[in-house]
Amino acid sequence: MNIRFRDSGFTLFEMLAVIVLLAIAATIVVRSMGMSLSGSKTELIANQLQQSLRRAQLASLASGKVTMVRFDMNRRIFSAGHAKFVRWPESVSLHLTSAKQLGSAIAFYPDGTSSGGHVQVIGAHRSYRLNIDWLTSAVRMVQ
Repeated sequence: MNIRFRDSGFTLFEMLAVIVLLAIAATIVVRSMGMSLSGSKTELIANQLQQSLRRAQLASLASGKVTMVRFDMNRRIFSAGHAKFVRWPESVSLHLTSAKQLGSAIAFYPDGTSSGGHVQVIGAHRSYRLNIDWLTSAVRMVQ
């Protein structure tokens, strides 16, 4: 009975193939995580803006006074009423459409109406549009 033993192990070619496959998989994972992080910044700013708009709407109804949400596009900030301002990152851009006489602002009135308009929050991989109804002052976000 003659038993032959083969050297066990992997060849250099097999090892290189495994390393290349792992590098490709790592690249895919890192890229998808990067897209997810930039998309989450965009979503975070859109959610913060939606909350600020809704707070301004409620503040106007509760106080009986006009409440403004102001945007400073050069400094990349917005604020609702007397609340602390929110800064958005350079990777996110905002485009505001509002009443011309208000400039870069949206007004909420005590009778439940608003100046209306919309704000687009645009990131590298996601974008959101916040619609502010002039008649009901409802704030709706669509992706």
